[in-house]
Amino acid sequence: MEQPPWGRGAATTSSGTGGDLFFDERPRLRGLWDNETNRDAPAWALIHSDRAVKASWRGDSQQPDLRGEFQGTLITHDGESTVEGFGKITNAGKTRRGRMRFSLKVKNLDRIRVTGLVNLSLLRAGG
Repeated sequence: MEQPPWGRGAATTSSGTGGDLFFDERPRLRGLWDNETNRDAPAWALIHSDRAVKASWRGDSQQPDLRGEFQGTLITHDGESTVEGFGKITNAGKTRRGRMRFSLKVKNLDRIRVTGLVNLSLLRAGG
């Protein structure tokens, strides 16, 4: 079977009465992301393979024991992508767990809005 012209990993959506075809390619999230809210905090590290996304982060000098981790699934929609999953934060011997969501707009793939267990914005490091 022949590979579609847009390649593996692209999300496709049909629209319109004429059966027009358009697609939004999955964002590439792998790399370091700076905490827009707290520029003194170390960057978050994201690993992205196919639809699986993992993130890890540490606290700043005010919370040196803080460690966070996240694991979720990338879902691409028209105009935006989300990563739905669960996170865990450990700080001063206490652990919190909960749902988290990463949201990205197709028009700005260098900014992630994180909500749920943590609420902040991330900017692609060096971007």
